[in-house]
Amino acid sequence: MNGNLPLWAVILLGLPLPLFSDLLSVGGKSYVEFLYIFLVGYYVFANDSVTEKIAKYRFVFLPIGLLACTAYVICFIWLEVPYEWVNDIGIYVGRWFMILGLIGVGPKYLDFHGKVATYLSHISFAFFGLHFLFIVVMQYLFSGVLEGKIALLYFVPVLLSYLLTFLFSDLFMRIPPLCFLIGGKFRKKTKKT
Repeated sequence: MNGNLPLWAVILLGLPLPLFSDLLSVGGKSYVEFLYIFLVGYYVFANDSVTEKIAKYRFVFLPIGLLACTAYVICFIWLEVPYEWVNDIGIYVGRWFMILGLIGVGPKYLDFHGKVATYLSHISFAFFGLHFLFIVVMQYLFSGVLEGKIALLYFVPVLLSYLLTFLFSDLFMRIPPLCFLIGGKFRKKTKKT
């Protein structure tokens, strides 16, 4: 990808998100939308000159993202008025500007090296591929049990689904055929001498 992509064009890359929201949607989450974000990350945000431009405005992008996400959560949980357009604006603006803000913050504050970071990097693709499945299944299983308890209906399934995602990502990366199916790269353990 060309590093000469101006910042306004990077910001505009978030515009197609609402168009993808209903394509291959499972449980209200669109595989096409998340694939688009993944591909933009792979082809656009992998370029250091683009991330340097984003980093200059990270403290503008993060507050915009936080405010939009907060508006979305407040409208979704506590407002019983049908302002669906406010929810839509909140979630898409929040999602895109949080992505930009975190990409801007990442190189300076989140560039870790060590065993944990190496492990997370190793399972990241499996985690990406599996997390959505567990979130949808956990939301379905707990929807009847935690009916009416919106905060618990969010936090309990999300925490359990991420725990299961970590476990299964690790399992998938240890078994060569499963590793291949999830698109990972199998690494044999070497004995230290």
